[in-house]
Order: sequence, then C-alpha cells, then structure tokens
Amino acid sequence: AFGKDELRPVSGIGANNWGGIGQTLVDALDTLWLMDFKEEFDRAALWVEQSLSFSKDLNVNLFETSIRHLGGLLSAFALSRRSGLLDVAKDLGDRLIKAFPPPRTARSRKDTSKGIFGAEFKKLLHHVGLPTEALDSVLGNDKNSSEVVISLPSSDINLGSGETKNL
Repeated sequence: AFGKDELRPVSGIGANNWGGIGQTLVDALDTLWLMDFKEEFDRAALWVEQSLSFSKDLNVNLFETSIRHLGGLLSAFALSRRSGLLDVAKDLGDRLIKAFPPPRTARSRKDTSKGIFGAEFKKLLHHVGLPTEALDSVLGNDKNSSEVVISLPSSDINLGSGETKNL
C-alpha cells in the first residue's frame, strides 16, 4: 500500500481513490517527523521526491488538495528542511494557483492584514523560503490601492490542464 492514496484495513491492500497522488502518505509526513519516526519519514519523503507527480489529467478539490497535500508538503519541509519536499510543494502550488481568477476590485479597501492571511501566514511563507509578497500577489492586495480585491477560487481544478470548475 506504500504510496497509494489509502490503505484498505481489512485486506491490507492499497487503493488509489484520490487519483494516485499518495494521499495518506503525504498527509502523514509531518506526523512521522513529530513522532520521531525518522527512518519511516525518510522513506516516505524519498518516495515523494522521486515518485510523486502531479503532472496528470486529474480533477481535484482545491480545498482538500491544499490542506492535505500542499499543507502536508510544506509542514514536512518546515520540520525537516528537505528541499526536495519544497520543490514538490512549489510544483503543486503552481498548479493550484490557476484556480484563482484574476482579481476584480470593489470601491473601498478593508484591512486584510489580520486573520488567517495576516502575520502568521506571512511568517509561514517566510519560514519556507517564499516571499511574503506572494500572498499579496495571490490576493491582489496592493498596499497603495484604496480598492478591495475580490478573488474567490474555483472549487475544483485539473492538475494537468489547469481547467477549473465550481461544483
């Protein structure tokens, strides 16, 4: 079942019900590290670095893929500092960013420096080696503008083509 999306507990056989993108393994990387299972972590991280590919015709849910895969890869990188994990995360991020439409603007600007897109998130971006301006770029927040940016993503995206859907 190694590298499969799920493990069927009764049969012990792996299944790729998420498109064959190592769902459980990627989601568990940070847990392996935190539990001090370094040998298991290294084996799993090596599989991710050498075998995991998002270059496929596969429709995924943006939310689930962001929290499980992108979040799993970034947290595993932040803990282990394995640059190969960051490379895979950047590849996935480049694919997922296409779910965000070009920003549209409204009349008045609200303060976007608080909440989940505030200091904590910018600190995480800095910690993993990404410029904090990347967040402003995604959200379309120009500090010199008095307009509010409206940029809601699509719910689903095809990792290969970049086509988006709202289900």
